[in-house]
Amino acid sequence: MPCNNGQHDCNKIYVESDHSKAIGSYLDKVLADNARLEASICAIVSELEADGIADDILSRATAKGDIDLSKFWTKHKNKDVSRMQAALRKFSDHEIEIIKRILK
Repeated sequence: MPCNNGQHDCNKIYVESDHSKAIGSYLDKVLADNARLEASICAIVSELEADGIADDILSRATAKGDIDLSKFWTKHKNKDVSRMQAALRKFSDHEIEIIKRILK
């Protein structure tokens, strides 16, 4: 990987070692596990919202767990909206109207 140590005007090329491959593999696993965990939390909180009890549960869990779950949930929902908006941009207005009819 090209790397500039800041002391020279040139870049040095370092060959990726087996150790760095192992770290990359480990990080890939951690990221995949994190994505599954976030998806699981999303599914649970979505069901709590459907039952009208998400705010109460999140605030109690926040108080007892010393972690701001409401902040996480707001950020996650905003990411979901952005992701869906990006996906919808590939459809024309006519196609979006068809999607709306299908969803009704």
